[in-house]
Amino acid sequence: MFFWWIKRGITALLAGVIAVGICLLVSVASVGKFGAYAGERTYYLDSASSQGLQTSRLEGLDFLRVKGESVFIASDTQPHVQEIIKSYGASVVWTEQIDGVTSYYCYTPRWKETVVVNGRRVNLHIACVNGGFALGSPIIFGGY
Repeated sequence: MFFWWIKRGITALLAGVIAVGICLLVSVASVGKFGAYAGERTYYLDSASSQGLQTSRLEGLDFLRVKGESVFIASDTQPHVQEIIKSYGASVVWTEQIDGVTSYYCYTPRWKETVVVNGRRVNLHIACVNGGFALGSPIIFGGY
């Protein structure tokens, strides 16, 4: 009888630990890399490339398939790009301006996922446009 209670207690404890772990994993996945920014989110599933499935909402176990994400923040004022870069511990790899979009391709050692663009590793992309800006990791796919 004594061993039955021990077995039951261990089973309940393990179930509790697993439940807490799942809750933590889901909450971390929901916040993402850009949780501090409210805006239109896009998640890249299965691939950190334009070939990946893009979705604005994660359902079920989708968070396990996330390989990248971006958020567009509508704003009449341009962001303080250097402050954003500093907040992620990143450095600018290069910038470019095309058709009114200024893009900052950056690298931060805080995130292991990277892509190689023009022979250089990047994992933080900031795009500034008239009417807002977008943050993406490893880079932004689609429109801004």
